[in-house]
Amino acid sequence: MTYAAPTRRLPHQVGPVVSFAAATATALLAAPAIATQLASQFHLSPSNVGLYFTVEQAGMCLATVPAIWWLNRIAWRQVAAVAIGLFVLANVLSTQVSGFGDLLLLRAVSSLSGGTLMVLSLTLAGRSADRERLFAFWTLGQLTVGAGLLYLLPRAFDTFGLPFLYALLAVMMTANITLLWALPATVETLPAPPPSADRKSLAIAPLVLGVGGVLFYYIGFGGLWPFLAAIAQSGGSTPIEIGTVLAFAGIVGIAGALLAAAQAHQARRKALALALGYAVHVIGLLALVHQPTLGRFAVAACLLKGASNFTLPFLLGRTARLDQGGRLMGYTNMAIGGGLAVGPLITGRIIEGAGGFGALIALTGAWIVASALLIASIGLKPQDSLASKRAVKA
Repeated sequence: MTYAAPTRRLPHQVGPVVSFAAATATALLAAPAIATQLASQFHLSPSNVGLYFTVEQAGMCLATVPAIWWLNRIAWRQVAAVAIGLFVLANVLSTQVSGFGDLLLLRAVSSLSGGTLMVLSLTLAGRSADRERLFAFWTLGQLTVGAGLLYLLPRAFDTFGLPFLYALLAVMMTANITLLWALPATVETLPAPPPSADRKSLAIAPLVLGVGGVLFYYIGFGGLWPFLAAIAQSGGSTPIEIGTVLAFAGIVGIAGALLAAAQAHQARRKALALALGYAVHVIGLLALVHQPTLGRFAVAACLLKGASNFTLPFLLGRTARLDQGGRLMGYTNMAIGGGLAVGPLITGRIIEGAGGFGALIALTGAWIVASALLIASIGLKPQDSLASKRAVKA
């Protein structure tokens, strides 16, 4: 009889994996509502709106650099405590500023501390033997928060403006203090690299393809999402209608994540699930062309949100499987943050230069297709074979 010995599993850490990600990814989760309010409250151009999201996500990306050092040197509980404190402080101060420049500075501090927590979240998930399922719940937590925010924020912004968002973020992150107990209180040592004989099978090319596929995906989707409300407004939809549609799309996204969780153990279906998810992205993009009506926008938003959150667990799980120790997830976090930082900046300038959204939609499609091609070209057989040799017992 044979069985596969799982890698170290930390079921009590599911809370931090889900909750840290849900609280720190708000800039993307509620991007359409935030972008609309930014343009209105600060009278910003599309490129400056894109700059705001670039700053929000650049810190998420840069947080990976110090993480490479502290992951093996400082207790994760201590790191998380400091990051939570900085995140709360930056968001409390964000409620008091009136200048766009000062706001950007505080958002950079918030995103850097949030990115640190995201590194912890992804590393814990990447080390799990059941990666795809845990990434599905990682996605599910973000979706639940995102759906609520997309429904609530347009209504709250009318009365309180952007300070409402930052106060809410501070409260959400303060609640995460209760989860610190679930993190290691001592220095956590990641598994040692494989013996030299095994290292030969850990080629660099698949790692680059995997991280590149994640980067391209987030450049595409992260560049489109903040301007989704603007695309809907071009077809005559109101902010309240858009917020309601996006909140419902979030519910569809939750269904997508749950479906991914249900399929996570079906190893033979993972490649098919990825292909299906990417294909639905393209269909959703096609529904956005030519100033969509509210109905067509609703279809597009539901397809995109459902496909995104169905695809992500398999995309991240496939990438994480390239590195059984979980180290690669730090670089994956850099790809996520980098994509989300670059995407809005590029698309903001494209909208200004092209004078419409057609070029944005076409470019998003190109990024999504490029991501699919990179992920499809990953050869997992060497790694799977290596893992099998270690896991199978007589």
